[in-house]
Amino acid sequence: MQCLNCNNSVKENFCPNCGQKTSTHRFSFSYIFDNGVLNGIFNVNKSFFFTIKELFTRPGHSIREYIQGKRIRHINAFSLLILLIAIEFLLDFGNVNSNEALPEMFKNSGDSLDQIFETYPQLTYLIVICVTTISSYLFFRRSKLNFAEHLIMNIYSWSGLIVLGLPLTLSFAFIDDKSLIRPLINIYALIGFGYAFWFFYQFFSGYRYKKIYLVLRVLLVLIISHILRFITLAALLEINKLTN
Repeated sequence: MQCLNCNNSVKENFCPNCGQKTSTHRFSFSYIFDNGVLNGIFNVNKSFFFTIKELFTRPGHSIREYIQGKRIRHINAFSLLILLIAIEFLLDFGNVNSNEALPEMFKNSGDSLDQIFETYPQLTYLIVICVTTISSYLFFRRSKLNFAEHLIMNIYSWSGLIVLGLPLTLSFAFIDDKSLIRPLINIYALIGFGYAFWFFYQFFSGYRYKKIYLVLRVLLVLIISHILRFITLAALLEINKLTN
């Protein structure tokens, strides 16, 4: 058989050329759990920094290759996400200005859901990643990627966005004038949208979509995901009001 990472002929359990397991297969939910969702989270090495570098030099191409089998140099998607959320939490811990980053509809609403978002804003990543995965799965069916592969792709995409937002999170601790926070958030939102577009465009450019259709599909995924995010959060807010 051939190694998925380097195309070297392999007869053993590990490739003698690159060291990747020959048991590396296409992603599925059973494969993800069988091979450890958090594999590598306590072993941060050069794979962490390599993945971060790739997410800001060739994000879509690199993650497409990862999903197709070139995985030895990347850190596990779930491990990367949890590590970055932990870093963001540490930077944001005790920051009184972090509430300014919440959407207006969830600020000062006077109920426990608002308090949850204030205390654990990282929990919203779960909602964002899920709705973006659903959107990309529906609009890029021709790529023949399964739902688990779309999930992995979107975890890496949002990991890049978290890294992109770390300087913003850190800056909150040093800003005394709250009127400056909202403009900074708006600038970051535009930069984040541009990054997400770059990521998706690169990723799906390897699946023979015509450029104009690819651009339109990426825009639709990003816009619809944004809308679904707020619909989901609003629904949670209403459910919380009804149950209290």
